[in-house]
Amino acid sequence: MLRRRDLDLALSREIGLTKSVSPAARQRCSFDEDRALLQSWRDLGVQPADAGYFPSPANVADFDLPPIVARLDAAEIAARIATWRAANQPLDALFLQGTPPAQALRRFGLTHWAAGNPRAASIALATAAAIAPDDAALWLDLGSTLHAAGAVAEARAVFERALFLDPAPARAWLGFGLAANQLSDKISAEEAFKAALTRDPTLAEAAFGLGLLCFEQQRYAEAAQYWRGAIASGCQNALVYAGLAQALFFTGDFAGASRALARQVASGPADRKLIEWFALARFLETMIAGEIEAAFAAYREAAGSGAEDLRSVAGTAFHIFHILSAYGHRDAALRLGRARPASLGDDPIQRYLLDAIAGKKLDQAPRDYLVAYFDRFAESFDKQLVEALDYHAPEKLARPSPRPAKTCRERSI
Repeated sequence: MLRRRDLDLALSREIGLTKSVSPAARQRCSFDEDRALLQSWRDLGVQPADAGYFPSPANVADFDLPPIVARLDAAEIAARIATWRAANQPLDALFLQGTPPAQALRRFGLTHWAAGNPRAASIALATAAAIAPDDAALWLDLGSTLHAAGAVAEARAVFERALFLDPAPARAWLGFGLAANQLSDKISAEEAFKAALTRDPTLAEAAFGLGLLCFEQQRYAEAAQYWRGAIASGCQNALVYAGLAQALFFTGDFAGASRALARQVASGPADRKLIEWFALARFLETMIAGEIEAAFAAYREAAGSGAEDLRSVAGTAFHIFHILSAYGHRDAALRLGRARPASLGDDPIQRYLLDAIAGKKLDQAPRDYLVAYFDRFAESFDKQLVEALDYHAPEKLARPSPRPAKTCRERSI
């Protein structure tokens, strides 16, 4: 651990400074009482209900400095500053003006960051943090540059330090949440994003991150809620409308999905799959509100030149309605099944599913349905058996069996 006395001596001797660290930078943050209270809660096994949650190990009184700073000694810090001052006139001018070293290095690092070099910025900011280890804003800048440079694990540790010193900034919680999510710590990421939104409800990045986490866990209604909040806060992520559309689609809100997809398609060159999805959502939305002819017209308009034939569209839509009938679209599913164009002919599978949705009681599945279903399934049967069910009996039987070990009686003959 870097000792302040060593740092003072090295800076004074090698750089000629009269004051190495400003008194303000050495003062404790005003959160000592809060941290003591949090620590007492944890000693009793109590988790605070407020979003002032501290990720482990940032809840201990003697929180160690992250390695990127802890490994710096006074000589290394002095050597870095001397090198940078010799090569950078603005930085040297700050020192000559009596700017506290940590502040001068922070400005030096932020200049690198603004120039698009987060790695160089993080090196300068880490050096500043070693001089002023209680400056929470400095640690937040360092974490942001490390994250931008791809050093995710280091960024997480630095954001923990920033939150230990000052749990108020929403950006610190956002940074920690982003790093935790990239490190597959989904629980900590969700807690951090929620803490960020508690402190700043307009923080679009936190709302977007929460939407992703909820979507991954199939919590589609929550995902849609967070993504709507992100959009309302001016989210700049180009895929936010596509994500919102997926979440709404999986809750049965086809009209909402259609509107979100329309925004996504209109925003620029759209992926073909996205257009197909938009066309299907338009078909379902229109089918719920009207008749099958209008639904096919809406589909063709949305799909454009990539529109599929009516048989494929009707089959896909009907199966989706069958699956999602619990969402309140049963009547539309029946209307679609009964209004199939005559040109599509009779399909025993569709007929059987339609009877099931209509509640028609059957003693057994019709023979033509069973034949048609298993004929369709035959082409992929082997693949499903091997990949889905892990069935390998024929292969095992074809292998030569190992010769059984001889019994004692056989060895003696």
